[in-house]
Amino acid sequence: MTTKLKAVLFDLDGVLFDTEYISAENFCRMAESIGIKLNFNEVLNTAGIAHDKARLMFDEMLKEHGGFEEFRKRTAHFPRHEMPFKDIKIPYVDELLQTVKAAGLKTAVCSSSTPDYIRKALSEGKIEKYIDYQISGYQLPVGKPDPAIYLKAAAELDIKPEEAAVVEDSSYGIESGKRAGCFVIAYHDPKFNYDQSKADMSVEDYRDLIEFIKQQ
Repeated sequence: MTTKLKAVLFDLDGVLFDTEYISAENFCRMAESIGIKLNFNEVLNTAGIAHDKARLMFDEMLKEHGGFEEFRKRTAHFPRHEMPFKDIKIPYVDELLQTVKAAGLKTAVCSSSTPDYIRKALSEGKIEKYIDYQISGYQLPVGKPDPAIYLKAAAELDIKPEEAAVVEDSSYGIESGKRAGCFVIAYHDPKFNYDQSKADMSVEDYRDLIEFIKQQ
């Protein structure tokens, strides 16, 4: 980074918690239970995108079955799977957040998920004490890959976007952070095939990111 780092802005799903694969599996399993076979990778590729755009993508996937709204009606009575947040944190997340706060940096969670989901994840994962600000894409008129969510977080933390590092995994999230003018760090999980080429740096192990933070 060429500018002094003052904050780290985190996506939630796939960055703090290993939820995206579970969510895609649950969605495909629910579809199969009503006789619909979906492409798992297509479902997985909706991760990180704004909810309105994801809805359009699901509409396209389900167009031969009445679209997403019809799918929701047919599965409304199904039990919803609860995420075991305390058990599915990305390895070394606690140590990373502790390091960030020990370095005197501000923090935010910037997620396309709903506000209630974000609060539940942070609370059950016992990491809410490390987060200064949280924002959901549902609270904004536009979502990722638009930069609005990261610009809003920077403004609320009283920093310039270029003073923030964004930690993302999906191509939509990475694009959002880059368009906001932040330094973007991609967390690479080998399970996924996201295009992370626009990120400024990439890590597969948060111990490497901890060392990066310590050097700032």
